[in-house]
Amino acid sequence: MSWFVGFLGLAVLFIIWFVAGLAGSAARREAAREELDEWSGVIDVKRETRDRLASDPDYVKRVQDDFND
Repeated sequence: MSWFVGFLGLAVLFIIWFVAGLAGSAARREAAREELDEWSGVIDVKRETRDRLASDPDYVKRVQDDFND
């Protein structure tokens, strides 16, 4: 009978540990999602600039001049 109580106690501890791990990983995922949202505007600007650089040689010259000033 004591082995059953011991097994039940270990099962309860494992469940508590597992739920705490899920809560921690959810918090980390939320933080990563918020950080990604902050960077999405930068990525969009980078993509637009890259597309414009590929299609507009005058824009390339203006960007180079602005950067070098």
